[in-house]
Amino acid sequence: MAVAEPSPPAAAAAAAGQTHAGRVDALERMLTRLALTEDSVASLLCRFLPYTTISLVSPGASVRELLMENGSLFDKLVKQRPDISMMMDLWRIYTESTSTVVQNYCIVYVEMGFERLLSEDKAIIAPDLLINISNVPEQHQGIILRLVLKAIGEWDTHKVDQTVASKYKSISASNDGLVFADFCLHMILYQTPPQGIRCSAGLSVAQSDRVTGNLPLKGDTLASRKLGILDVIETMQFKLEIVYPLYLAAASDSQEAVAKRGEEMLILKASAVNLEDSDLIKRLFTLFNGTASSENIASELEVAPAHSSLRVRLMGVFCRSIAAANAFTHTFQCIFGCIYGNGTTSRLKQLGMEFTVWVFKHATNKQLKAISPFILSGILHSLDGSSTTEADSSSRDIRIFAYQAIGLLAFRMPNLFCNKTGMAIRLFTALRLEEQSLRSIIQEAATALATAYKGASNIVLKDFEALLLEYCQAEQSEVRFSAVRWAVTLYNMKHCPSRYICMLGASDVKLDIREMALAGLNLLNDERQSSTMATDISYPDIAEMVNYIYSQQPQLLHCYEQRNGKLLFPTDTFLAMIKFLMKCFNTHDGSDFLQEDLSNSTLAKMCVLLEHAMSYDGSSELHTLALKSLVDISSRQPKMVSSFYVNRLDWPRTLLHADTHEEAPRLLGYGRQCQNTTDINEELGSCCNGRTNHSLEHEVCGGGNNSDNLGGDGCDEELVTGCHHRHGRIDHNLEFLIDRMMSWSVRDILKAPPVIKKERQTGKKLGTGVRRDGLWYLDRKETSEDVCLALMASTSKEEAKVLLLHCRLGHISFETMSKMFPAELSRVDKHKLVCDACEYGKHTRTSYVSRGLRSMLPFMLIHSDVWTSPMVSMSGMKYFVTF
Repeated sequence: MAVAEPSPPAAAAAAAGQTHAGRVDALERMLTRLALTEDSVASLLCRFLPYTTISLVSPGASVRELLMENGSLFDKLVKQRPDISMMMDLWRIYTESTSTVVQNYCIVYVEMGFERLLSEDKAIIAPDLLINISNVPEQHQGIILRLVLKAIGEWDTHKVDQTVASKYKSISASNDGLVFADFCLHMILYQTPPQGIRCSAGLSVAQSDRVTGNLPLKGDTLASRKLGILDVIETMQFKLEIVYPLYLAAASDSQEAVAKRGEEMLILKASAVNLEDSDLIKRLFTLFNGTASSENIASELEVAPAHSSLRVRLMGVFCRSIAAANAFTHTFQCIFGCIYGNGTTSRLKQLGMEFTVWVFKHATNKQLKAISPFILSGILHSLDGSSTTEADSSSRDIRIFAYQAIGLLAFRMPNLFCNKTGMAIRLFTALRLEEQSLRSIIQEAATALATAYKGASNIVLKDFEALLLEYCQAEQSEVRFSAVRWAVTLYNMKHCPSRYICMLGASDVKLDIREMALAGLNLLNDERQSSTMATDISYPDIAEMVNYIYSQQPQLLHCYEQRNGKLLFPTDTFLAMIKFLMKCFNTHDGSDFLQEDLSNSTLAKMCVLLEHAMSYDGSSELHTLALKSLVDISSRQPKMVSSFYVNRLDWPRTLLHADTHEEAPRLLGYGRQCQNTTDINEELGSCCNGRTNHSLEHEVCGGGNNSDNLGGDGCDEELVTGCHHRHGRIDHNLEFLIDRMMSWSVRDILKAPPVIKKERQTGKKLGTGVRRDGLWYLDRKETSEDVCLALMASTSKEEAKVLLLHCRLGHISFETMSKMFPAELSRVDKHKLVCDACEYGKHTRTSYVSRGLRSMLPFMLIHSDVWTSPMVSMSGMKYFVTF
């Protein structure tokens, strides 16, 4: 008798409503039919399996025992008949049942049945398997997710309709979508491990087994699944922060097709990702660092760090995220993993240093305070472990970022450095020994470090005095620059050793060093010197400053013997020193000068220093400044200066420079206050009668305070007449003589006499000059007619007319004038036309304002010195243009 065969859903419903005895009887009949039937086994199993699965929840022990005894028979029959398909019926039972036994029983046959479906059917069913996947037991999650990825690996996006795509998209915003995205990331990270290695980089052993199902994936199968994942993920339109790690991993994949597709996705999507998302940054750090060894977890759950190519990409992300800079302790682990971690590379070391710079720049003070001592120790260890002679670009970049990090840390955390001089010595030593390409970076770090020492103790600052004095005279310009910078930054204007360093820097060959040194002395007199800097400045005590200079240059004590020798300081140093000392002198009240011993007084030492500045090797500018300074000192302390110089007035007579002819007589005047009128007149007479060769000012100009000695009968007319007949040097200074003597109330003696010009060899009178409004004019009435004609004939009337037109027309060329005025130009020889203004104008070099610009690129500063000027200037020089 035949038994009716219910459909699978009907059988399942019937099983749920049967009694225990009825269920046992039904199962026995089914088992009997399976044993006696050959042809209809497939159709019978499709009906029996749902029924038997539901029967597993029966409270009767006999039912469960009967199913367990015959379970192996069902498995054998199913495996032998690949045409058996019961996929969706069992999946429906799986999702509706809450029994663990039923779910375990169903999942086995679901996995078997899914493999037997066509690729198109798999693609349609796969998104349904993801529904409620987040609530499925973890073991079952792995099985179901692997089934979905198998379908995705076979999925051709050009053949599947939008219905399937919409199914995937519908779960993207749910927890199911997060579980799926996380599993896809693990699949992208998976690489076929070498023999003996249980898991891939970036995964734990458990994660690797979950992805593969204990069956390693290789070659095209692995590539097709990864490419399918990228297509599905794009279709699902996740938030970028969720899938960004997946795109990074794909772009770093070892398989070229996957890496190319991942790179394309990064280019399209990465610009919109929020790198300040803390959850995203933590996931990326976990991917980079792996599981911390301090965490108490099972070994199979420990996540290994990602492979090096992915870590390089991750470092590029960290160096653009402020959230990454503040993700303690991940930041600390990342930096040390790059520098000292197992399997690190030179590229990772470089990026680790770069990230260190980023952290020091953007981390909060709280985090920086916690990690900076340890990171600084690692940086110094890294610098000590590398050679300064390493030529590869990666090693050089590592050192660059290391020094940048030190500079930033000095700016953010000065307390790490201000109690010791070790870091300063290290950077100055590096400026000496490192290659040229690194020195600018080290120089910036040293400048930043100087601010860290501003709050240092007096003991530390005292130690720096000798160091900076040594460094400011080093061979390398970067060392000198940093030394002067430190001297200006660390100490105030009243600090004598630092101002002495600035004086030495004022003569440096580098413009930027000179300008900084002059600024430190408040001598940079241009628009860059702020107005506030020029006021409310406390200069050092003049005695302390002078004594410190003498302590650094003891040869100044023997200045009398050195006066005719070489300068003890460079000219520019002397100029800056004198100007600064005069500022100190002018701010000093001078009350204590009178109480000092004249032979060893501050004033005497300063005068001796100024005397040495007028040594033979000194420039005219230096001589002038030194003399002016001596005169200024004399005007404030005339008695002391007069007593000091009364017996030593011969040395200024050797100063014949044009710039010093006004100041030397003033100094002589102050020095002669202790002399009587007879001695002064005798000296003046000897000067005018030719017994000496020095300037007339030296003899006549006795200083404003001694004018009484030259008034009235004390200065006779023979003196003035002799002066009138002098030539050469006396004539050059005659106007000065007349001005000075007329200002000394001797108008009744001089009476503005005419100047008689005579020929030097014959003594023949040439003409008479008359003084009007400070100028001397040739008096035609008192001058020979022949002389006047000779002077007029030196330029013809026609030439004078042409030259007048030339001037009125703005000094245009004579060639152009010949076209404008052909008649006038035809009467003169153009080769004889000489315009002094044009000649001098073409040979005048304009002084440009110094800007302190430095050439940073080749050929940034161009010189047109390929050939020299073919013409020689009126002063006998050749010029070339710099632009």
